Amino acid sequence: MKKLMMTLLIASLLAGCGSNKTSNKAPAAPTAFANGNNAGAINLETQPAEMSNYVFLKDDNPAFTEITLEESFRLIEEKGTGCVYYSYETCPFCNRAIPTMDEAAKAMGITIFYVNLYSDTFMSKPKDEQNELVQKLYSLYEPALDHEKNEDTGKEEVKMRVPLLVGVRDGEIVGHHRGITDDFELDQDKLDELQVTDRQKKELLSDYEKVIEDTYNG
Repeated sequence: MKKLMMTLLIASLLAGCGSNKTSNKAPAAPTAFANGNNAGAINLETQPAEMSNYVFLKDDNPAFTEITLEESFRLIEEKGTGCVYYSYETCPFCNRAIPTMDEAAKAMGITIFYVNLYSDTFMSKPKDEQNELVQKLYSLYEPALDHEKNEDTGKEEVKMRVPLLVGVRDGEIVGHHRGITDDFELDQDKLDELQVTDRQKKELLSDYEKVIEDTYNG
């Protein structure tokens, strides 16, 4: 499988964006439900998602609400249920995936928790605090992250690659999807074009809907 990855290192956060994967009503503000219902609901601290820099997202009312990295940890720690999207605005793969993710969320009647990995809030923190948050992210969400062998040490290391959609049900990761499709390759000479074919979009839409289905109805 061919992969095109862009790697960006800030603190110890390795967030690359790439093509590999694993596994029409306005959305309401979400609640991360414990046990999939209103009993013991986790009220995450949210804010309106700023999505205007995602150039291929044309929806004026997209199905996202923004949370901090720390709030995404609560979904695991407090046994909540919801879908979390990790991304950043200058990632070309994220820009191409997000319109389909928005379509899937609206079709399924849910709102997705959006985490901007390089938000002003995160980047304004001291480097040691950034590192602590990154290590906690790796620990809590490890099953959904990429793994690669370090050629120098021979040890397997966790890598954070985006776009990443993670489905959490009662505090457990029940599904995830990284990248776009296995065969998607980004043409650097056509960055002003979407480049995702109709077939790839259909496959991606199906993958996103499965993560959502497994999260809320699994």
